[in-house]
Amino acid sequence: MEGDTAPGFYFIEHGWIKIVTISTEGREQILYIWGPGDLFGGVTAFVDQPAPATAIALEATGLWLLPRHALHEHLLREPTFALRLIEFMAQRLSEMITLVSDLSLRSLTARLARRLLENAVDDVVQRQRWATQAEMSARLAAAPDVVNRALRALVEDGIIELSRQQIRIVDRQRLQVLAASER
Repeated sequence: MEGDTAPGFYFIEHGWIKIVTISTEGREQILYIWGPGDLFGGVTAFVDQPAPATAIALEATGLWLLPRHALHEHLLREPTFALRLIEFMAQRLSEMITLVSDLSLRSLTARLARRLLENAVDDVVQRQRWATQAEMSARLAAAPDVVNRALRALVEDGIIELSRQQIRIVDRQRLQVLAASER
């Protein structure tokens, strides 16, 4: 939980976790959504400070914990592992910088377009069981009705098609132009 001291790094064996910050009014900003094979808890694994965010399971989830002291000992013995962990942490930092940049400099439509392109496999974004409109809105830092309007506009413009379980990209090129724009 945000503000608590975490005991180390967590490895997700199965299930999905969202990492969020929550305002005093209860508004949620999703920082990451992680699934099987992902690690989290890196900040407090190295710095003796409270966790900056909260991890919430989106479904039944199995985790492994690598305690802080064991992680430190392993890093001292295994320089290759240490290098890989540094690369991993650098990638997470890069993702966070992109998120801050997107939230502060890009329009909702540009953020939505980018998210759809990042999550698409063969131009289809499959919705997870737990992926509600509220989750998508929190991830994009916008109200659900505003995200709904943006999705409907993309449908009306012939850029995407919506169904209950998926979003299909119909015009990838136009979606890429929107994702690259700042407005």
